[in-house]
Amino acid sequence: MTKQTIFTKPVGFGSDGASVMTGCKSGVSTRLKGEQPLLFTLHCMAHRLELGFKGIIGANSFMSTFTELLFAIYNFYHSSALNRENLKSSCAAAGVKFLAPSRVGGTRWLPHTMLALKKLWNIYPALMQHFEQLSIATGAGVSTDSQAKAKGFLKKVSSKRTILLGSFVTDVVDTLHDVSLAIQSSCYSPGYIIKTLKSTLNTLQALTERPGHYLTSALKDESSFMGVPLSGKYDAVQLKADMKCLVDGLTAQLETEDATFGNQDVALLQRHFGPILENCGVDASVAQTEWDLLKDVVYSLKAKVPPKEPEWVDVFKKAQDSCPNVLQLVDLLLSLPASSADCERGFSLTKVIKSVWRSRLRDTMVTDLMTIQQHSPEIADFDPTPSILRWKGSCKRRLSLCSKSSSE
Repeated sequence: MTKQTIFTKPVGFGSDGASVMTGCKSGVSTRLKGEQPLLFTLHCMAHRLELGFKGIIGANSFMSTFTELLFAIYNFYHSSALNRENLKSSCAAAGVKFLAPSRVGGTRWLPHTMLALKKLWNIYPALMQHFEQLSIATGAGVSTDSQAKAKGFLKKVSSKRTILLGSFVTDVVDTLHDVSLAIQSSCYSPGYIIKTLKSTLNTLQALTERPGHYLTSALKDESSFMGVPLSGKYDAVQLKADMKCLVDGLTAQLETEDATFGNQDVALLQRHFGPILENCGVDASVAQTEWDLLKDVVYSLKAKVPPKEPEWVDVFKKAQDSCPNVLQLVDLLLSLPASSADCERGFSLTKVIKSVWRSRLRDTMVTDLMTIQQHSPEIADFDPTPSILRWKGSCKRRLSLCSKSSSE
């Protein structure tokens, strides 16, 4: 396949927001557009979601303080084997499973943040017990630095405002972390992700009126949390005001424009992708006319009893004869990448496969191994029997594995 043929195929390019990718002078997207001017570039939605969440952390004073507190607790135990061992003893005394505090953020983005919050609440009684013991401990084995930090942690984590608003933050992150995982999947189109994000914003607004799972648990007892007495004054009016401020700021960071695929949108797409569609034998000039027919098909599918949101597979089956050209435009849009998470996984996988001990692997072998790792079914769903039989029948083998297994 020639270089010219290769660059007539791509229609979309997804990447993170780094300047090396999106730079207007020499970024990857700019260089690709030099070969294919009609290429449509998208900013990875998983990165945008993470950047939006980090934006509210920087803009909201509580979020900033709470994130710094979680990171400080992680460093307190990560950098000291003695503190970890003492926390293990506290977990055993409190009757909870030991979980080492994890770092907020990291390579897993919002799911990593959710893991850190879950660990905090799971070992909360043991943490408070360890902080209290360390703050009053005396002797040569206790450093003044660790003791001072433990006193600060004890004061902050036993604050009523920290517990209630921290529980609300956990409900928010729990909602966003599900969206982040959906975006990182390669199964969904940008249109589906935008629709999911809009419903998520509605869910976040509802959390200010109807407490989520974690906040409901924290509100059961106003004076204590998991048996630990709380300090400070923090009433329901203050809580609701802070919750609304947090959600409004997050909504402003994540809100997207309303994507209505009407006549003007189809005309715009028709002008932009017209040359690509015509090279594939599609009559782009009739796409506008067929769009009205396609809307009728979608409405008829939605009117079925019981009511059901139509899938694109159903739409293609019913409308492939009446409006084939506009469906090719839809197919092109569905092929646009919503996220660059697959590329991120590919970079990590390359490091695992082509290690120091396997540095002489050729590019074709690395490509084959990466394809197997990324696109093969899960181990639980994989049936190795056909592969074993093919391997056994390809030439004469000294070991008859199938006969042994059958005899057993």
